[in-house]
Amino acid sequence: MRWPPRRRSGARGAAGSAGRDPSRPGHDEPDDRQQDATDHEHRHGHRRALPAEPGERRDGGCGASPAGGGTASGPSSTPPAAPSSPSSPEQGTPTASDSVAPDSIAGTVVRFAAGDTVVRVTIVEDTPTTRDFLSMLPMTLPFEDYAGMEKIAYPPRGFDTTGNAGMTPKAGDLFSSIPWGNLGFFTDAGALGHSDQLVRIGTTDDLDGVMRLDGQDVTIRIAG
Repeated sequence: MRWPPRRRSGARGAAGSAGRDPSRPGHDEPDDRQQDATDHEHRHGHRRALPAEPGERRDGGCGASPAGGGTASGPSSTPPAAPSSPSSPEQGTPTASDSVAPDSIAGTVVRFAAGDTVVRVTIVEDTPTTRDFLSMLPMTLPFEDYAGMEKIAYPPRGFDTTGNAGMTPKAGDLFSSIPWGNLGFFTDAGALGHSDQLVRIGTTDDLDGVMRLDGQDVTIRIAG
């Protein structure tokens, strides 16, 4: 299991395999998608969705609890510290007025811009997390790939996740992983199931645009 992920290191496994002792577990990095999905389950506390037994009612919504009635377990390692400050935008400085959250939170559109790429994200509902996210705007963050399934960045601090019911990831979701305090897009949710360690912030249909954010300094602000 890759824990924690290397941050902004370029390619995964850049150090190569030289000098690694194959007899020590955890030193060889997997390169198949099945292992990537397994890593995500450990990192985010996912459980895979299982088919319902005859006569059993299974709630697949955000309020569903992990099998056995408990909560999904979070990572055992301490998450990495977030950057002390976001990067400065290259095209103009965001104005302070952009940081004021609008009165109507649900349906608010947020722009993720890098060069000619602009991804528009719609806030899904009014929650402490979405309000906190909007209050932090504008900000510029470097985005990077994680396991070919996410594009992630690290805000100056984590979000208020009071009352979070968890989520079942879908491609195009803008989310935060609670233990890591990050901000990211799912580009491929694979077979990942519900996780109490994730909180949905918004959603977009522009997956091609999200893919182009990889490796870019992305300016995030409320759409005017």
